[in-house]
Amino acid sequence: MSPLRNAPRTLLAVVTYGLFCLLLALPLAGCAPQYSKPTTYAEANPGWGRPYGYKVKQLEKNEFSVFVTGNPKTSRERVAEIALLRAAELTREQGRTH
Repeated sequence: MSPLRNAPRTLLAVVTYGLFCLLLALPLAGCAPQYSKPTTYAEANPGWGRPYGYKVKQLEKNEFSVFVTGNPKTSRERVAEIALLRAAELTREQGRTH
């Protein structure tokens, strides 16, 4: 048997295998974190795929702590703005002015 006789079959196997690998890799590529934009003003919720944003912890009746985690595209200034905005909203929610 000539090696050329099996060439089309081998080429088809290589192309089929390549397409199979590509189809397996495409859904996984969507799982990679996308940092196209800085962190927005939103509550962090790692369980729902949102690891970046603010978290609030109540320490006492009228005392809260605000934590903010920014993604790699978020500046320190933006993290500080998010923390300050959430602190201001908490103050208003508690019926306070300052």
